[in-house]
Amino acid sequence: MLNVGYAETGSEKACAVILLHGWPYDIHSFVDVAPLLASKEHRVIIPYLRGYGTTTFLSNETLRNGQQAVVAVDTEAVQWLAAGAKGNSLFIQALGEAIEERA
Repeated sequence: MLNVGYAETGSEKACAVILLHGWPYDIHSFVDVAPLLASKEHRVIIPYLRGYGTTTFLSNETLRNGQQAVVAVDTEAVQWLAAGAKGNSLFIQALGEAIEERA
């Protein structure tokens, strides 16, 4: 499982837009576009992907993998957060464990 670092702007009640950076970039790639999206009434979430910024592995047992399928699984967890599960750590932990089993 991961502790995902991210930047966020816009209203929590707005439709969420998740911006994903690629190698060798990070969340700072979106410094100009994020405020524009937020000004158009979007909630903008920009996570650091595995191996970048403040995103860290919670366990030494977690698979270190940068393949696109794993990034997709990580993004699915971020989508659950955007849907309103933020702050419900037991739910997020259970979701993370279920996603790890599928990966």
